[in-house]
Amino acid sequence: MRPLDFKVPGFLFSGISAGIKKDGKRDLGLIYSEVPAHVAGLFTTNAVKAAPVLLDRKRIKGGLCQAVAVNSGNANACTGAEGMRHARAVSRWVAKRLGIGDTLVMVSSTGVIGSPFPIKKFEEGIPRLINSLSPGGFMETVEAIMTTDTFPKVEVATCRIKGACVCR
Repeated sequence: MRPLDFKVPGFLFSGISAGIKKDGKRDLGLIYSEVPAHVAGLFTTNAVKAAPVLLDRKRIKGGLCQAVAVNSGNANACTGAEGMRHARAVSRWVAKRLGIGDTLVMVSSTGVIGSPFPIKKFEEGIPRLINSLSPGGFMETVEAIMTTDTFPKVEVATCRIKGACVCR
């Protein structure tokens, strides 16, 4: 299966340029499950953890997730209490627009460390991000999380659980 053809039943994807990156490339993405999904995660062992990491480490203990908002261009790291307020705001805006619980939204940011988080760009971009959700938007989401990569790095696999194909 080629990544461009990748679709996961019950999941929608999107990726847009919200102006976080100066080059105009995609920098805001969303993965949305039509129903709450079981979730697991791996987190950094670094002593310094970005606001999204701290928020998600708490939320993942609930065992369920329905949306993951990702961005590149700004890591929201070393931003203190304001960074945590911004991570929660992104989560809250996504949850409200999707009509789901705030604790079901994870956030993930990568990019410049210690730079003020451009929260206004998120507030303006989230409606467009949600309006562009589609089963075929996988590669746009992949592009939105790229930092210094020169091409998207994707690996796709399918498996069967109780005789049913998990991904198509």
